[in-house]
Amino acid sequence: MPGYSRPDGTPIPSVTELIKMFNPNPELLLMWAASFGNRVAFKAGRYQGANAGKLCHSWIEARLNKTEMPPIPPGTTQIEHDEAHQAFKSWELWLVENKKFIKSWQVELKMQNELFGGTCDAMVEMQNGAYTILDWKSNKKYPPSSAAYKSQKFSWLLQLAAYAKLIEETRNIVVNQARIVHLSKRTPQYLVVVFKRAELDEGWALFEHLLAVHQGFAGSLQRHDLKPAYTQPHIA
Repeated sequence: MPGYSRPDGTPIPSVTELIKMFNPNPELLLMWAASFGNRVAFKAGRYQGANAGKLCHSWIEARLNKTEMPPIPPGTTQIEHDEAHQAFKSWELWLVENKKFIKSWQVELKMQNELFGGTCDAMVEMQNGAYTILDWKSNKKYPPSSAAYKSQKFSWLLQLAAYAKLIEETRNIVVNQARIVHLSKRTPQYLVVVFKRAELDEGWALFEHLLAVHQGFAGSLQRHDLKPAYTQPHIA
């Protein structure tokens, strides 16, 4: 999937690139957030994704788009395949239990403005007319009381707040809430994390600070004739 760029070809970063660029250490990002008086500044923690998550995402997208399931990528290990399969079964369980509340779907929304781009997994219109962002996660699950989980949740907030801003700018609708659907890779089960509108607004205020820092950083690179890392293709 190509990266994001302006009409003149100038590359712009993705939402996830911006968060990772300023988050080499989760503790630093959380300390920075707290300096702005953020009410949801969480403690530090580290987490990693997996190839199984990418494979599961591709199966979910195919199912929702009613297309053929993509082939297993070369080099996929048996463990990755098994974990992807279990995560997909967790997603199917979520779908069975929640599809009655959903009126319509939009899958894999790729969006951008002049400053950044992003692709969210899905946006749905609920039966009550509310618009909700959905994002599937299958990375490591931490205990809700742990510092690692709180750090993870904070990164999710920044990501979903930026997606909400892009959706509202490009689709001219109001996002009412966003949900992370965390899929287990061991047994068919899931956890839903809900971010209400007030939390998304707060997350966007923090993401704007990331953008401001990035713009100053990009300007410095340009003055020294250097190129940012996201000049190469990236997946949002």
